[in-house]
Parts: sequence; C-alpha cells; structure tokens
Amino acid sequence: MNNKLGRSKWLLFSLFFIIVVYAFIKTKIEDFSLQTNHAVICANIITINFSKGLYQIDYEFKINNQNFKMVSGCSGDTKEKFMNGVNTILVVYKRNKPEINRPLEDNNSFEKYAVSTADTLNISCN
Repeated sequence: MNNKLGRSKWLLFSLFFIIVVYAFIKTKIEDFSLQTNHAVICANIITINFSKGLYQIDYEFKINNQNFKMVSGCSGDTKEKFMNGVNTILVVYKRNKPEINRPLEDNNSFEKYAVSTADTLNISCN
C-alpha cells in the first residue's frame, strides 16, 4: 500500500515538474522570438492587482480591428505610475502573432527585446 502511494506522489511530482519546465521554456522561446520581427504599440492599462505575491497588469490593445486583452506580471514601479494616473504602457508584440507580446516597463525591457528608438517613433500614448 505504501509503495503505491509513493509511486503516485512521484508521478504527480514528475507531472508538475514537466508542466513547470514546459511553461518556462515556452516563455523563453516567446521572449527570444520578440527580438526580431516585432512592432511596438501603446496599450491601455485596465487594472493592476496584487496576486500570488506579484503585481499583475491587465492591459488591452487593438491591431487590425482585433482586440487583445492580456495579463502579465509587472513591477512595483509600473503599479506606482498607474496609481499616479498613467494608464498606458508600451507593448512589444510579434508582427505575425500579436498574442505574443510583453509590456515595456523599463530600459531592461527595451534591451531584452531589442526595441530601438526607430521602433517607437510616431507612437504617442496619450
């Protein structure tokens, strides 16, 4: 009986581990894919909540008459800006797959996704 319980726990742990590793690798692949063939757009921040020990930003943007509502982690600085009235944020997205996108919160974000000044010309977040 104990042996079956031990195998079940091991199997559940293994499955959980595989799911976590898959999610991590998928995120890294998406991050890497945003470094090329990307565009930048201004998104509206819907809300920022504190959930599971992290700030979570809900934002939306529109491309080719298609609305995208997304959720992502964000920094405390972004939360502070939102609380002080800033309700927009720049977002980098994959040109041929806009559902792959990330908020651009700071200089590190711009470097991570290889966003240049030319990518942000003529973008006005009012």
